[in-house]
Amino acid sequence: MGYRSQVHLLFGMSSKSHLRELVSVYQMLPAVQKHETMKEWEYYVEEKCEDMSRNFDIHYLHCHGHEWKWYDNYEDVQGLQAIEDLGKKFWSERRFPFAYRLVRTGEDSGDVEEYDNTTVTDEDTNMPDSEDAETMSEFFREIIYPYHNIEVNINKDVSESLTKLEEGETK
Repeated sequence: MGYRSQVHLLFGMSSKSHLRELVSVYQMLPAVQKHETMKEWEYYVEEKCEDMSRNFDIHYLHCHGHEWKWYDNYEDVQGLQAIEDLGKKFWSERRFPFAYRLVRTGEDSGDVEEYDNTTVTDEDTNMPDSEDAETMSEFFREIIYPYHNIEVNINKDVSESLTKLEEGETK
């Protein structure tokens, strides 16, 4: 069976038309076509905030896999991750802001990977729309983050235990 991971990928842009354009190019990539990775993505819109803390919609794709073999040298993984490279290309050539987030947890409790990218550098901070990329990245960090759950199965009546504690009984 091998080592398995749970994976979440997010890719977003502040313009639906920009995202459509990027997706049309992404769908033509050989690894994307061969492994049909476009089917793994779902489209969402997070509308701008009423309080104007964010004055634009976030158009984003979410990909989630459970029990995936996630190795960077696997062609299907490369196909999924290629969307980030396209985002970088669209930013450098067209100045379309984007945000990308990868969160992966493995079978081992300490195996957690978090990666964010907006490619907005210090030089880019004065570019129009560069703040949009960082705002999208912050939004992504709020909605997808690693969390290890601890399950406790203690079979004892809590009210009975508290009564005994209050009465000073020990057992």
